[in-house]
Amino acid sequence: MRILVLGVVPLLWGAWALFTMALQRQFLHRLKSNHPNVWISLGRPAAFNSIPLLRYARWFWKCGFDQTGDTELAYIGNRFYAASFILLAVSGVWVIAAWLFGYIEFR
Repeated sequence: MRILVLGVVPLLWGAWALFTMALQRQFLHRLKSNHPNVWISLGRPAAFNSIPLLRYARWFWKCGFDQTGDTELAYIGNRFYAASFILLAVSGVWVIAAWLFGYIEFR
């Protein structure tokens, strides 16, 4: 169980994080090139500085990309949305599992 919790799951999490980052980069590139007014109104989000932009996060989590009328952006956005949700869920489950098996202590 130790190898699973401390080795396999973090390795798979890292691979999934790279996949999610690639989707984010593709999503933001398409948003910037095909919908520059939307991109500017969201605060010009970029792959490594989009987390602090509350407008972008709110727009993204409310699936604002579906209202652009761009089916390719909506497709990439939905994949990025699902990948992000899975990444957050796995992160939470991994921390809980590590805590339950005694590998992490909360004080």
